[in-house]
Amino acid sequence: MAFISLLMLFSSHGPTSAAGRTWIIVVLALQVMVAIGWLVLPIPSRPRALASIFIGFAVFGDVGLTSVLWFYDDFGRLLGGILFAVTGAFCTYFMSPRWLAAHLLWSSAVICLISFSAFHHRAEDAATLIAVTSAVLIATNGAPLFAHVAWTLIARDARSSALDPLTGILNRRGADTALLDLWSGAQQRGLAVAVLVVDIDKFKRVNDEHGHARGDQVIVLTAHRLSELIGDRGVLARTGGEEFLAACAGPRETLHALIKNVEIGLYERSDPVPVTVSVGAAVLPPESTLWSVGSSILLRMSRIADSQMYRAKETGGNRVCLALL
Repeated sequence: MAFISLLMLFSSHGPTSAAGRTWIIVVLALQVMVAIGWLVLPIPSRPRALASIFIGFAVFGDVGLTSVLWFYDDFGRLLGGILFAVTGAFCTYFMSPRWLAAHLLWSSAVICLISFSAFHHRAEDAATLIAVTSAVLIATNGAPLFAHVAWTLIARDARSSALDPLTGILNRRGADTALLDLWSGAQQRGLAVAVLVVDIDKFKRVNDEHGHARGDQVIVLTAHRLSELIGDRGVLARTGGEEFLAACAGPRETLHALIKNVEIGLYERSDPVPVTVSVGAAVLPPESTLWSVGSSILLRMSRIADSQMYRAKETGGNRVCLALL
């Protein structure tokens, strides 16, 4: 966009007034600064900061382009309107659907206003203006819309492949990426991390005595209760038939309380098929030297939690066995 703005300074369709040239040079300088900033500045890790930068970039792209186009002649404005597709592509892949809709409304209104101005000045005949305006609108609106639909379908398929079809929570594949994100956030904020392996006690008896359909209901109910206990604080996945993996980050005292709640919060005497669980847990406090191992410690923690879960089963089940690393 900056390169095209520079070329248009020497175009016969570009700005003719001193004020127009001055403003375009100012915007050109801002465009170069923004481009350099994208290349050399670090990307913020905080979601709110990153969202603010994305919003600012989208607004700058739309408003900046509109202000520059206003100093071109009618033909230059219509031709330059195609550049709204650049911001449209950005909104498609990095912004919410609402922001994409807002961008499309803005760009369409500006292009139609430019076309009306060209018709008013009789720059071209009506048929030519309608054809050119339609082509520009298709380029600026059609491409982002089709790309958004395609991106949404691809993302939906990707999310589906990471989810357990029975419970709707993550499967083992989906848990891997989520665990890395959890680990990174905990390391940055200096929080403890806990990994839990939860297994339903005597589940084979449930299937044998009540049928597989009832067994599936028990798994779904257990997943639902675990989801309520874990909430947005961590990761929950179904990693086997009746086995779940959960991971949370937070203060050590909070994690210990959560582990205790998992032990007692999954059993309800009034359930159609009351079941208990065996829980194995591995807790990594923020002061542990094992943080230096890196994210690979997550695999070790899951193995330790798994062995602790089997230890809980061997001692009768319906209990927690915990290892502090």
